[in-house]
Amino acid sequence: MLAKGVLFGVKTKMILTFTICIIIPGIVFFVFFLQSYSSYVLDNVIENKENIMKEAQKNMEFRFEAYKNTSMTLYYNEAMKAYINQEEYAEENPLVNQFLSSIVNSDRYIAAAVLRLGDRIYGSGYSYQNLEDYFVRHEQDILAQKGRAMWNPTEVMTASYNQTPDNFSLGRAVNSELHNVGSFWIFFSSEIFNNIFKNSIFHEESTDYYMISEDYQIITSSNKEMTGSRGEEGLCRRAWETGNGNFLYEDEGSGKEKIVVCSYSDMTDWLLITVTDKSTAFKDVTEMKKASVIIGSLYVLFILIAYCFFSKEFFGPMKKLSRKLYNVTERKFEKIEETGRTDEMGMLMNNYNYMVDEIQALIENIREEEKAKNEEKMKVLSMQIGPHFIYNTLNTIKWMAVVNRQDNIKRMVESLVKLMMSVTYNNSEEITLKEEKALLESYVYIQKMRFTNFDVEYELPEEIQEFKILKLLLQPFVENCILHAFKGKAGVGQITIRFYEKGGVLEIDITDNGLGFDPDAITKNGNEKNEIDHVGICNVIERIWLNYGKEYGVTIDSAAGMGTAVHLHLPVICGGGEKNGESSDSRG
Repeated sequence: MLAKGVLFGVKTKMILTFTICIIIPGIVFFVFFLQSYSSYVLDNVIENKENIMKEAQKNMEFRFEAYKNTSMTLYYNEAMKAYINQEEYAEENPLVNQFLSSIVNSDRYIAAAVLRLGDRIYGSGYSYQNLEDYFVRHEQDILAQKGRAMWNPTEVMTASYNQTPDNFSLGRAVNSELHNVGSFWIFFSSEIFNNIFKNSIFHEESTDYYMISEDYQIITSSNKEMTGSRGEEGLCRRAWETGNGNFLYEDEGSGKEKIVVCSYSDMTDWLLITVTDKSTAFKDVTEMKKASVIIGSLYVLFILIAYCFFSKEFFGPMKKLSRKLYNVTERKFEKIEETGRTDEMGMLMNNYNYMVDEIQALIENIREEEKAKNEEKMKVLSMQIGPHFIYNTLNTIKWMAVVNRQDNIKRMVESLVKLMMSVTYNNSEEITLKEEKALLESYVYIQKMRFTNFDVEYELPEEIQEFKILKLLLQPFVENCILHAFKGKAGVGQITIRFYEKGGVLEIDITDNGLGFDPDAITKNGNEKNEIDHVGICNVIERIWLNYGKEYGVTIDSAAGMGTAVHLHLPVICGGGEKNGESSDSRG
């Protein structure tokens, strides 16, 4: 008997010991430590940036609130208020120019002030050449606010003397006592953000910052060339989805992972984001990873030394045993000499010798089995003579019927021969719809010799006759109609078989006007005796599932006295062996 081997060999035990006691604890420790430290670094970076960004936002909102109040002085100035309410602006009023000049001179970051009343435009500060275009883009949004202040993103404006300042604006609708009469605009230099974002985190080499509007327009940025342009869509979309928060983002250009922190301002509807290179922020973590690799290398070196020691003591004999096992694959069954060892190596050698004896015995048994199988094959070939003799005899009967002008007998024999030859000699699992219809016609003709109370009608369009179907798939349904549907029925039974393609699927309807039955009986316990051939129908369903998958199958609609409608849902398999435009090998 084959000796029972140990669960673990020597080599496995050694490797497992070092792995469990040294490598795994070391790896777990370093992984846990690095993950904890990485999380700490990430949280610290994010928290630091969030706090400073909040302070910057507060500072900006404080200053912007003052600018909003400045824009309201339009209504606090009684002379300006009276001028607006008169709603007559045909003549220029110097008072308006003085008022706008006072606003421009009140703050060094105010670049211009513009008042539009009817068709008249007053301005102070920069004289913008593209002001009309600016109004076209923004004035309707301003008017829609009905007097509330609205901040507009930074744009590159065109001023006199070829100046192109980067300005953003505060706009609000101007209303008289009765209705809207115009709009008021204060333009600001984007240089104001240099003062607001003067904290060192906004100027780190590894950090970029952006102030963006909801349509991804960059109001200000650490990269001054990007101010007034449209930001990267992927980053901006993700930032707006995050709102106040943070996320990690892979830069499309460099492929580097970035830490993105976002802060939203309710006042301006702008989003401040900082983008920091993760590799720079995680510089200390990277150094620790390098140290971990060095320590891991020392572990590996220690294990290699231990491995060499044990190899000399244990693995040498294993190599000798391995060579003997290789000889077995070359059909050289050589036993290994006994060493008298009682450890794992001794058990392996004893088991090897036992294995050699067993293999030789098995080879002899296989030879005997192959001999018996060949004898069975000869018997099968001999038995094939029987059906051939039957076909010859049936052909003789057919010709005797021809000589005696017995056409019914002749046709019945031909139908029987066709059915038998299809089952016996046609090894193909699938046949064309045309061939399946021919087999059904042969079967129906034979049955009409026995039952005369039914007719069968076929609807097979020319264009689908070469579609393929499993052989004799429809015969069980037709048989049930003939044997059961019309039993005891007055008048002639009618069976209709309709083939058609719909949506890339082959559909087959088999309907009769017979007595009907309960379709649920098909799923009942097999011990219950039913008149309908449920076994045949279940076999058809099983064949469809095995060949085409469970997305195809059979549905049956019937009720007592209402006839039966069988619907087959099958794949379209073309004559060339393709299913729905794919190779037939793809069938599940």
